[in-house]
Amino acid sequence: MQNPNIQYRFEYAIEQGEEDSLDNGECWHNLFRNPILVKGFPVLRRPKPQIDTGLELPLNMMAALAKTQRIDEFNGGVFIKGFSTMLIPTNFIEGVIIWHLQYRADGDHISYFDACVPHASINTSDIEQSRNIVGWCSQADLFAGANEAKYNVQRSGLPRPTADCVLHNISISAGKYITGGVNFAMGVKDQPIHLTRGSYTPKLEWIHKKFVVLWDERYKRGWLVNGTTALLHLSRAALKRKQESPFRSLLLFKPGSMEEATERL
Repeated sequence: MQNPNIQYRFEYAIEQGEEDSLDNGECWHNLFRNPILVKGFPVLRRPKPQIDTGLELPLNMMAALAKTQRIDEFNGGVFIKGFSTMLIPTNFIEGVIIWHLQYRADGDHISYFDACVPHASINTSDIEQSRNIVGWCSQADLFAGANEAKYNVQRSGLPRPTADCVLHNISISAGKYITGGVNFAMGVKDQPIHLTRGSYTPKLEWIHKKFVVLWDERYKRGWLVNGTTALLHLSRAALKRKQESPFRSLLLFKPGSMEEATERL
């Protein structure tokens, strides 16, 4: 009995993409001369919504594209480095390592000291047991204090400070107003120069030069922002809570009256 001949016919269409500068998370394009994306190709589910950029590659393929066969350690950090190409781990989230591709466009030698991105704390065993994605976001929008930010802030749930903590047994109170005594009025000519700046603006100028960390205990991540941004974020969070309280009808603040910034940092 003869086997029947089976013929297959494959058709595909190639669309030319726009030639522009690479967006965030697209540094992996420089691993290839002419990268081609296949629409609808199935990929593994990412563990977190924020890991939605980049290209997932097996470790050996990633090293081959960088023209190397080794994982190097230098100055306490782990690198996958070729002659003119270097892969730097920037984040390690739930078994996924996010890498950033850095290279010399002229093909010259690249140095470990040329690394210009934050380096995640990982070891070689982490690399061998984890998924690897090339594509790191180097820019971000600041949503602290913005209308789009989430203001449902809850208690952190952190334990109380232990005995060896610097802030152990330290309390902060609002203080007590000074009352009583003879009534008097302060004359303008009687006030020294260093006490005349009583407006709100100098205080904002002072905290604008200070920095605080807003910490997310659930995801173990933080944002370093200046004092005025932190104050705006906390103020809007407090107003949001008042708007959802049973006494919201007594709130004089109207959300529509707030003028939003035209540009985001």
